[in-house]
Amino acid sequence: MIHSAPAEDPSLLTGPIRDETTPPARLALVALDALPVLESAVVALAQRALEPNPFMVPAFLAPAASVLGGGQVELACVWSEGRLVAFAPVMRARWPNRFSVWTHEFAPLGAPLVDRTAPEAAVSALCEGLFGAGASLLFFNELPLDGPVAMLVRAAAARHGWRSIEAGVQQRAVLTAPEPGRPASVDQLASAKHRKELRRQLRRFAERHQIVFETARGDAEVAAALDRFVILEASGWKGRRGTALAQDPAELEFARRAILGLARTGDAEIDLMRAEGRVVAALVRLRAGRLSVPWKIAYDERSAHVSPGKQLMWRATEDWLADASIARVDPVCEEGNPLVSQLWRERERYGTLIVAGGAIDHAAASIVARSIDARQHLKQRLRRLRA
Repeated sequence: MIHSAPAEDPSLLTGPIRDETTPPARLALVALDALPVLESAVVALAQRALEPNPFMVPAFLAPAASVLGGGQVELACVWSEGRLVAFAPVMRARWPNRFSVWTHEFAPLGAPLVDRTAPEAAVSALCEGLFGAGASLLFFNELPLDGPVAMLVRAAAARHGWRSIEAGVQQRAVLTAPEPGRPASVDQLASAKHRKELRRQLRRFAERHQIVFETARGDAEVAAALDRFVILEASGWKGRRGTALAQDPAELEFARRAILGLARTGDAEIDLMRAEGRVVAALVRLRAGRLSVPWKIAYDERSAHVSPGKQLMWRATEDWLADASIARVDPVCEEGNPLVSQLWRERERYGTLIVAGGAIDHAAASIVARSIDARQHLKQRLRRLRA
């Protein structure tokens, strides 16, 4: 389905814009190999980002782009008075002529880094600059469609007379911090029946095995835990399907560099569930600001009767809800993912936000949007068949 996205009132968004004496923000498109030079500026921007995104920081982006980018990734940088105020990896395509925010299977969250102190000017300059670089369409992939960045993109489109279209819309499960009207504990998240069954499984398992939950932090601990995760993943259904990290040396090297790079700054941790010392589940968690991302999970299928993956996610959910520094948890998974959809009740719309610069471009955007919707529908059908 194609949705026409309404313009939003930019006054609802946080932060001052700029007065008329402030020089306008400008876009610079640079090659990927400039990332080491930009690293400190990108890291600083990530710390004040309107929507945090761990996949946009150099520790993750550099190894991902070098392995998965095919030499096609460019860096869109918006500068204002010498300060970086917007940043996103982008790719060009010829038909339709477009720039797309680069996402991939290991980073399905495409919110650009936008300075929360001047978001409207930054997003407007990002869009204007990409159109000025020759694009007819802009694709903001894997975007929270009701989040602040999406609102700003729609507001910029309304001001400039551009059109915006949503495509590939899905409802992802998310977890937000306790507040009035929100869940205060995991007991309020899952159904009583499902909660009772998980507790029964764990209690029965604990009668026969010593169960320990632990979290690996820092370089050495995370490196060792990542090795356990890789082995566990390869032993399960991903190994049988040929999609485990261990089966692709390049992807495994990317994952090691990215996770260990984030671990050095405390932004990657790995939760483990052990039974008699044996790891039966492992959860890799990433962090950016007040956002936590449960990135990958694996479990020992020999212990499937106790649902070790769900047990570990249940335990992590308790920790997230108790942590005042976490405002949001996004598992960056497909709609209907059985691991989180049965635990968390809250849903948010995700998809591709397409911005078209003119009437002819809008027609092309509509065609592409229908294609994205068709692919999304096919993927959902295939997942149901496999299940």
